[in-house]
Amino acid sequence: MTLAEWLEQWLGQMSATLRPSTLEHYQRDMENHVVPYLGKKMLSQVTAADLRKLYGSLKKNGRVKPHPGQSRGLSSTTVYGIHTTLHHALRAAVEQGLIPINPAAELEPPKVIRQPMNILNEEQLVAFTETIRADPIWHDFFYAELTTGLRLGKICGLMWADFDGRVGALHICRTLHREKGGRLLRAEIYGESLSDQTTRGIHTTLYAALTRRFLKSSFSATLPIAAACLPPRPGKCRC
Repeated sequence: MTLAEWLEQWLGQMSATLRPSTLEHYQRDMENHVVPYLGKKMLSQVTAADLRKLYGSLKKNGRVKPHPGQSRGLSSTTVYGIHTTLHHALRAAVEQGLIPINPAAELEPPKVIRQPMNILNEEQLVAFTETIRADPIWHDFFYAELTTGLRLGKICGLMWADFDGRVGALHICRTLHREKGGRLLRAEIYGESLSDQTTRGIHTTLYAALTRRFLKSSFSATLPIAAACLPPRPGKCRC
């Protein structure tokens, strides 16, 4: 069995447990950055030296379609993510008795050069919150993002069934993602990690806005902060 064949098999095994967007990300990384270099090599013959050479090549010339003026090499963060995926795939091969050791475990993972995070300062935050007051839907959307830290897909997946007005919290039960071709799909979250299916307390301002809107919009299944993403669709929270 070649490495390419094993990666295809492993990704098929993982399709039942990974979110569609995560699975697509893994597939894209393996197809674009691993298979062209090592795909034809027998799985049992892949070594730590092969992986080290792969990572070096990706840092220098790994970008498939660089934009004008963009470096041809992949960022250290992207290479680290590819290493992590390969590590999981090769560990599964060990667990299934296909290879004796995991070559990805025998080398130091690529070092990640972390860039400082750009965040709004107090003056910018005040200006931003004043600007979004002009539209009540977008105000609640951005205010929820600012005060909960939820990612875009999870905010867009919120429904009224997720709003617990008794304790002032949102239950995060699903995410919205865009599949190939541009179609938007909702996916239920079944607790892939502790941070996935969870409950977030909400700021008193957002709580008051949602409570007020709930009394006026109880006919809609979709929360107003999610309505900025797509039209309502009936459904129930399956937390």
